[in-house]
Amino acid sequence: MQQAVDFTRDMVVGTGPLVAGIVIVLGLILAVVYGRRRRDREPAPPEPETQPTPPKNPTGYESELRDPNEVPRDGDHRLTPHELPDYGNAPTRHGEDQDRERKRWQEGHSGSFGGG
Repeated sequence: MQQAVDFTRDMVVGTGPLVAGIVIVLGLILAVVYGRRRRDREPAPPEPETQPTPPKNPTGYESELRDPNEVPRDGDHRLTPHELPDYGNAPTRHGEDQDRERKRWQEGHSGSFGGG
């Protein structure tokens, strides 16, 4: 008799997580179906031909090379950012040589510290 009670108790304990798992899976399936139906009702994305394009020569656009201001030195003492004017936000100035080539990325040089 004790074995029959243990068997039914084990069945109830074992089927509880099974039923909970089935309910969760059904809920996820219904959420996907609902999402797909809702997405089907939305308007289609615009065609690439209908997208606005930027003008060839934008008005008021200036392209120039800027040079950084030199970091001021106090003798042998190196100034820290909070000692610099504007709290370390040093502005740039108009570059004197506007005909030079702008620095570009080079193959094999990643630009990160120690990155080759």
